[in-house]
Amino acid sequence: MREESGAWIAMHEEDARLVKLMRGFGERAHRDFQSEMLRRAGAPALTLEDGARPEPPAQPDLELRDGDLIDLPGRTLRAIHTPGHTPGHVCLFLEDAARLFTGDHVLPDITPHIGIYPYDRDDIDPLDDFLTSLDKVAALGRTEALPAHERVFDDTAARAAEIRAHHEDKLIRLAAVLAEPLTIWEAAALMRWNRSWEDLSPMLRGMAAGEAAAHLRALETRGLIRRLPEVDPVRFVAVDS
Repeated sequence: MREESGAWIAMHEEDARLVKLMRGFGERAHRDFQSEMLRRAGAPALTLEDGARPEPPAQPDLELRDGDLIDLPGRTLRAIHTPGHTPGHVCLFLEDAARLFTGDHVLPDITPHIGIYPYDRDDIDPLDDFLTSLDKVAALGRTEALPAHERVFDDTAARAAEIRAHHEDKLIRLAAVLAEPLTIWEAAALMRWNRSWEDLSPMLRGMAAGEAAAHLRALETRGLIRRLPEVDPVRFVAVDS
């Protein structure tokens, strides 16, 4: 699209850093990394061969930071850093019209995928990032949302509050099943999705496991669960078990 239109691509510096890393990985290295993550999550062996690497995104022409104004003549469009779906996800706030391009951060009917980031680091908590970012867009007041999926809708703040409550409920339910140690894969199979675990394709099960991992990390950060030491694949259990 850039080549055909002459347009420029802007991206938050955190996602630009991730894209550079992704583009530096070869196909074999990427698959080995993904396979190792799935193995440590407790996925069955056959799952490790499923799925192909998507083409990495284009490297951006412009790197953004939180609060930057976008060069849009006659309008006031501001970048709002909202990590969660990706470490550098941004919403774009059209301040002169109280409209928010919410991307994959706030959607009207479904909840965005919040999983462990590609090339994960243990010091990052994507779900906590996401919940904090929901509060951030809610603080903008009542805005019309223009999302990356589904439809335009009113009152971003109200929907952000609903999504936050959804994840808090999910955390409570997940903590309740961890009286016994579980792998990430086993935990994902016990969580609620938009269809039964048995009906999810291998790719969707992998995405569900990534989301389960993000919820487990949030519970671990809050001090409600712990990972068992020197266990492979990794297992988590409630702190009082």
